[in-house]
Amino acid sequence: TLTDAERVALDDVVHWRAIQNKISNSKNTRSAATDSDNVSEYTGRPELYLDLHCKGVKVSPKHTLAAIKANIWKASSDILVSYEWADFVIKRVAKAQSLATQNR
Repeated sequence: TLTDAERVALDDVVHWRAIQNKISNSKNTRSAATDSDNVSEYTGRPELYLDLHCKGVKVSPKHTLAAIKANIWKASSDILVSYEWADFVIKRVAKAQSLATQNR
């Protein structure tokens, strides 16, 4: 789950991208690829920006629950799988936060 700080940081990134898109669109009206075009490549593909973990082991999204239970969990109880932001997302959020503090 996300902490409040991570949620705020993610909102900052979304707002920052929207502002950047407006600036680039106003400066350059010809049809060029913008950040909003790149966002669509992540839509519906959470494996690109989230990492799954079971017992501290990073799990590939290609693993089945049966494979996770047999190879990692190794117990008869329910499987507990957690997720966290991928490293590149964390770095982008940190960069956006530093840019936001510089512009204030």
